[in-house]
Formats: sequence, structure tokens, C-alpha cells
Amino acid sequence: MSRPCPIGLIYGEARKKIKMYYLEGRMCIYADRFWFSNNEGENFPKFNVTTNDLTVSEFEIGDILQYINPNSFPLKELTIKYFDGLIHPHICSAKKLCFDLSDDQRNGYATSIVAIQNKNIEMEYEILEYVDVMGIIRQWVENGKETDSTLVCYGHYGDRTDEIVTELRNKFSEIMSELAGVDD
Repeated sequence: MSRPCPIGLIYGEARKKIKMYYLEGRMCIYADRFWFSNNEGENFPKFNVTTNDLTVSEFEIGDILQYINPNSFPLKELTIKYFDGLIHPHICSAKKLCFDLSDDQRNGYATSIVAIQNKNIEMEYEILEYVDVMGIIRQWVENGKETDSTLVCYGHYGDRTDEIVTELRNKFSEIMSELAGVDD
């Protein structure tokens, strides 16, 4: 059952009208935020989008690059759901990288995750683990990550987030106590 749209059309009809209005006959699109969420990329009309904020939910980024104006890079924010790896130059150049990570992906992408080069990262986990967060922080410290880098991890209801934060706080307190009295 389709839900009603404010303009009196069912959702599918409204979506088609919006697509026709914005894409039909237009080669260049300028948008602050742009989403690729249709899994039929080969059916897209030819267009070129210039954007600051890109969300790619049904494709890997390499599949949609032909539609993105190179002047869009580096992106202010890139949100991806599917990825081969996180070392793609357009992924690495995003000022903020956001991605979802399921349990089965976490194990397969562990090396890529700790090697993320972006300064600001937002990860959504199915199940957040202390070792994942500490692994990223350890890699950042050992490889000279920029000051003011941010890592935001969040999971679903019922995660051990409080326990993880407590473990991190204890670990950092331990590190700070070892550094007390050391002159830089």
C-alpha cells in the first residue's frame, strides 16, 4: 500500500514526477545534498551532478562516479552503505565519512577500518565492540592522525556503549598517569 503524498499523488507517482522535473532533459544538476539509492544504476539517464554531500546506499562509489562532477571532490560529507574498501581516493578525500557496518562486514573490513585516513568518521555498527574503537584510536596514534580528528561510533539499542566508554576512559586515564611529569 502506497502512502499519500502532500500533493495528492501516491508515492510512486510523486517520485516519477519529481524525477521527470529534475532529471528529464537536464544534463547538469547542482545540489547541496544528493542521494543515489536506486539499485538500477544502468537505467539512470545521463546527467552530471555537482554536490557537497553525497549519500550512496545501493551502489559502491566506483559505480556512480560517472555521474559526479569531478569538481565535487573533495566532498564535505560522504555516506556509504556498500564498499569494497575504504581506501578509494574519493572516500579518503571526504572531509567527513559516514558508513554503516554490519557484523559480517566488520570482520572482513577490520584492516580497512583501522586504516581510514579521513579526519572525521561516523560509523554505525550493528554491534559495537571495544576492540574496534580502540583499534582505530591505536592506529591513529601510531600513524600520526591529525589533531582534532573525530570518531563517532553508534550502534543499535542494547549495545554496550556505556561499558565501552568506561573502558576507554580507564585506558586513557592510565595513559595520562604514565605521561604525568614527562616533558615534551
